[in-house]
Amino acid sequence: MIDVLAVTILSWLSAALGVMRVPAEADPNWQVEQSWDLASPHPTFEAVSNRISELCAANPSWVVVFPAIVQTAQQVWVNDVLVVQSNSPDFKSVSTFYGSPQVSCSSMASGSVVRWRATSFTRYFARFTDWPRLGSKPTVSNVFAEGLHTVMAGGLLVLGMIAALVLSSKIARRDVFSLAGASFLIPVYLVCMMPSHFGVSGDMLRMHKVADIFLWFGVVCIFRFLDSQLEFPRIVLRCFFCAVGVATVFIVLAETGDGTQLGTTIPFLFAPAVFLSALDRGVRNVYRSRFEMRPVLVLLQVLFFCFSGANDILYILGVVDSVPLMPVGLLGILLLAVFAVENQLAATYRERDYLRLNLESEVKAKTESLQQALSDLKSAQAEVLQSSKLASIGTLAAGIAHEINNSLNYVNGAVPPLVRIVAKEQLEQSDRDRAKKLFGIMQEGLSLTAQIIKNLKSFSRAEGTIEAFALREITEGVLRILNHKIRGVVHVVNEVDAAIIIESDRVALSQILLNLIDNAIDAMATRDGERLILFRAGQTDTETWICIQDNGSGIPSDILNNVFDPFFTTKPVGKGTGLGLYIVNNEVKKFGGNVKIESELGKGTEFRLEFPRQAQRAAA
Repeated sequence: MIDVLAVTILSWLSAALGVMRVPAEADPNWQVEQSWDLASPHPTFEAVSNRISELCAANPSWVVVFPAIVQTAQQVWVNDVLVVQSNSPDFKSVSTFYGSPQVSCSSMASGSVVRWRATSFTRYFARFTDWPRLGSKPTVSNVFAEGLHTVMAGGLLVLGMIAALVLSSKIARRDVFSLAGASFLIPVYLVCMMPSHFGVSGDMLRMHKVADIFLWFGVVCIFRFLDSQLEFPRIVLRCFFCAVGVATVFIVLAETGDGTQLGTTIPFLFAPAVFLSALDRGVRNVYRSRFEMRPVLVLLQVLFFCFSGANDILYILGVVDSVPLMPVGLLGILLLAVFAVENQLAATYRERDYLRLNLESEVKAKTESLQQALSDLKSAQAEVLQSSKLASIGTLAAGIAHEINNSLNYVNGAVPPLVRIVAKEQLEQSDRDRAKKLFGIMQEGLSLTAQIIKNLKSFSRAEGTIEAFALREITEGVLRILNHKIRGVVHVVNEVDAAIIIESDRVALSQILLNLIDNAIDAMATRDGERLILFRAGQTDTETWICIQDNGSGIPSDILNNVFDPFFTTKPVGKGTGLGLYIVNNEVKKFGGNVKIESELGKGTEFRLEFPRQAQRAAA
């Protein structure tokens, strides 16, 4: 099935490319007795000439050059005597895939009839572009088709292995394997194309299969090596590698030369895309590097390979009359790869020498730059923290203004009636009682104002002053300051025992509690029903702890570990700075304490502040 499909597809491909089976113009020196019979699995072409012997007799030093036909057995008889043969007609023994037979005129001058027969191993390659012709000297086609391949097969194997060993410690391991793989696989391909030159025997089908599989896997290694330097688009490489995989399956399953050739032709469809990608990346790298040596050497590798690969593809397709140049391309890549690595190493050594000579100045400059960056960072941090503290002072000021306004209302409400009573000439007992009551109201208002001022003094006392004071006093003071946000909205339960004495900084502790209560109020803003804040505290021999618990919305578990990060907030934009809990955590840690948090969505949050007692803090 594969072989029938191969013949159909390859015949259509040859027709589409305009490939002719014989030259368009007939040669008057040759009479065709049998043209290519494409119904046969091994088509044969046969022609005879009566003029060749006459021409050779006139020019005995000349040679007759027969066309190069891929995978074909060619035989030449002079008066029914076989004078030259390339490959056996049954293809059980293979000499070469490409060679062009050349016969000296001295061996033809004595005859009268020259018969030339070409038997093709495949229908696809049953074609030639030139008639046998006389020349004053042998052509160089066999130098490229056979001589160069013979030299390159051994040379590439040796040079490739030497290059891989030399570069093994200087380039990535994948590149070493790719280079070594190509240097082994391509020579095997060359050996299979000229087995008799290397003392290898085998039939044409077997040699064809092995050669083509090794060829494409060698090309894969080359593409991977170039990819490490150029970074081809992934889709291009993947499509090409998949094409090689499909081709390998076709080649292995094929039973004829045409089936094998169909598999070999499949990657041709994708090779141009890889060539164009390589050229595009190579040119871009050279342009971006402003023509530095290494990108230029990589581009030259690409040009060598693209030229030789495109030439071989077009030659196999029959589009151009050329010779295989793949070994030249691979040799160019090998040599240029060594030069590119050498150039990169030289640049690395120059950079090392420069750093060695300028290390001290470089380190000094970097250190100064880092110190300046650290100083700028500390200044920025101080400014941000100061801004957050000013926000707390704004909250404090709003609360104080509200409470002082309430206490002044006591006085303002009592003064007008008291003035009217005092204006009377005689005071009755009821007026005296009423005046006494009004004076009491005024006294209460003034007492409230005095208490607010006392709280303000406690809050504004210089930071850093560690003293012992009643914890409940601080909690009540903070609640009074926030009374305008709490009253009628939040129910506060203060269970802090008046006997608990804490050694701390009044201002810092006030700010800590102010931030936590303010956050708790915001967390309960959307709650239906009672909103509750619970204050608890206690002491052990080693620490004093304070708990502030609310029944707000709670904090999701996935962000619970981030709430103390600077600028982290779940509030809408413009509603929070993300610094409140960061400041709380920092202030508590200043006293050697810890902040613990427990929260459950929909049920609320509890913050536990743990402060070491004075003796433990001093010991720490």
